[in-house]
Amino acid sequence: MRDRRGKALSLPDANGGPWVTLSRFHPRPQDMPALTHSAASYQVVTVSGWVHLESRADQRRIPIQMLAEGSVFGSAPSQPAGDVVDVRPLYYANPDGDVDHPVWRYGLAFPGGHKGPGGRGVKHYKMRIMVLSPVTSGRARS
Repeated sequence: MRDRRGKALSLPDANGGPWVTLSRFHPRPQDMPALTHSAASYQVVTVSGWVHLESRADQRRIPIQMLAEGSVFGSAPSQPAGDVVDVRPLYYANPDGDVDHPVWRYGLAFPGGHKGPGGRGVKHYKMRIMVLSPVTSGRARS
């Protein structure tokens, strides 16, 4: 990765410690220990949108809950952390209205190591942690 002047950029390595995501993140069950870590501090956001179809009216994507950019987690993620979710609209009463192809929502974390002020870690930033129930909306890509 390079900046606009061509200088190489790199993110700090988490080295098993706290990490921050620079993208929205849709955790998998194996990512949950990082969310319950004492260093974790994150915000849950609902993400939705529209699917533009050439042959018919635009349709609403299935809304899903994700963790916001800038969220901090404990213990380095398994690579890659997060998943990609199929958010195509489903119409149980009218299956003919279903979109006939996947509509993907990117939920992989873009992680980097995180240090608090003076390199003391994130405990300085301790915040109330929201309880995240398992995310079941949408269909995870297999």
